[in-house]
Amino acid sequence: MSAYVERLVADAQTRAELEELSAHTASYYDSLSAKEAEELRAWGELGESALPTEAQRQTPKSSVPLCLSGESVTYNSPKIRRAPDSRW
Repeated sequence: MSAYVERLVADAQTRAELEELSAHTASYYDSLSAKEAEELRAWGELGESALPTEAQRQTPKSSVPLCLSGESVTYNSPKIRRAPDSRW
C-alpha cells in the first residue's frame, strides 16, 4: 500500500512540475516581440527541415558498405563518388 501511495504522490508532483514548466514556457513566448517570435519560428522551420521525412524514416538503409575504391555506391542517398585524388 505504501508503494502505491508513494507512486500517487510522485505522479502528482510530476504533474505539478509539468504544469509549472508549461506556465513558464507560455509566459516566455507571450513576452516575445513579433520580431523575436518570427525569428524563432524561422529557426524552428530550418531545424525541422533537417529532420527526415516520414518516408525517409521508413526507407530501409542499404547494407552495402561505403568503400574507397572510387566506385560509386548507393547508401540511402544520392550516389557517392570518391574523388580520384582524395584519401579518405
